Amino acid sequence: MQIYPAQNLWNATIGCSVASFLKTHPCFMVFQINGGFHSEEKLGAVAQFKKYLPQAAVKNIAAYASEDFAKPDWRKLGKTGDFIIVTDASVAKAF
Repeated sequence: MQIYPAQNLWNATIGCSVASFLKTHPCFMVFQINGGFHSEEKLGAVAQFKKYLPQAAVKNIAAYASEDFAKPDWRKLGKTGDFIIVTDASVAKAF
């Protein structure tokens, strides 16, 4: 399987597309949603985007359903995003 090269292509495509948009719309902000693999620790799509528009400011949000909701392991979670959302994994999903 060629999963990793496909993911890299996806990340480069998103990074280039967002950078191209912002170059032609400098007063806009972009809110781009993707799975964690594409942006945790500002890797993936974020890293690709920064190649095309290095001066741009980027903030990323990581969200997790956590078994240890009452006392999350912030050492593990803290480096994954600028903002971390933790939900209680024991609560039934309502969708």
